[in-house]
Amino acid sequence: MRIVRTARAEEDLIEIWSYIAKENEAAADRTLDALERKTRLLGLHPQ
Repeated sequence: MRIVRTARAEEDLIEIWSYIAKENEAAADRTLDALERKTRLLGLHPQ
């Protein structure tokens, strides 16, 4: 399954990263990495 990110979803991810990065940039990076992994898994195993 192909996952398509909307422009709004991209903006949300940037906002999430920015919010977390205010306190801990490394944690913000890890959070987005985890979200990316989960998104990829969803595309591979949609059910």
